[in-house]
Amino acid sequence: MRTEIKWALIISLLNFLWLVLEYLCGFHTRYISALPYVTIFSIIIPIVFLREALLEKRNRRYKKTITFWLSVQTGATIILICSVISVFSVMIYFKLINPGFTEFMVSYATQKAAENGENVARVRSYATTYFSLTSYMQKAFAGTMFIGLFITFIWAVLISKKSKLGED
Repeated sequence: MRTEIKWALIISLLNFLWLVLEYLCGFHTRYISALPYVTIFSIIIPIVFLREALLEKRNRRYKKTITFWLSVQTGATIILICSVISVFSVMIYFKLINPGFTEFMVSYATQKAAENGENVARVRSYATTYFSLTSYMQKAFAGTMFIGLFITFIWAVLISKKSKLGED
């Protein structure tokens, strides 16, 4: 369990630092239109570090052999911890780092709607819900679980090794 906690903390911290770096670079304000393209690169963090976690577990705990299901169990534990931490990361971001995020995003969405001739009141109502703290906490938890489990299954297939007959 130490391995799982260690790697969950590493992944969560790096994801939080990525979020803060996006903010500091202006992707949550001036360069908002580029945010989806920049954010997609954050997927590299769980891809790389889930692999490292599973390899560490395989090589240190299980003497260089690990089954698919033990890999999945390890990865799922890491991802569950990361998902819980991600909720707190979002709260910290919304409350301390960028408390104006929701209002800025609602204004941005409303402005874009007006430029495109859309129903501004409807877009404002939708955006207020979509960009709220509660919504982002739910998305952070669910997104981390879904993406993390998907990556875990892929790595579990790729790194699983069973012991050969006659080996310890």
